[in-house]
Amino acid sequence: MTTLPIDEVATQLAELIRKLAPGEEIIIVDGDSPVAKLSSMTKADLPVLRRLAAAEAVPAAAVEDEHVNDFARYMT
Repeated sequence: MTTLPIDEVATQLAELIRKLAPGEEIIIVDGDSPVAKLSSMTKADLPVLRRLAAAEAVPAAAVEDEHVNDFARYMT
């Protein structure tokens, strides 16, 4: 598990997401306090994504089967 300061994450977010390995987590800290966690998607996240899509909190395309299949190699 990696820990990074929030300022560093803010300037490198896209790169961190692209390089995030399956099952990897990054803990984001503000000073000494953990404030967030960045983690790769897993198959267990799909029901949550579907509920969010139903509530229109995320685009429905984010949970369509063919879209999810594109990212299957990243999911643990």
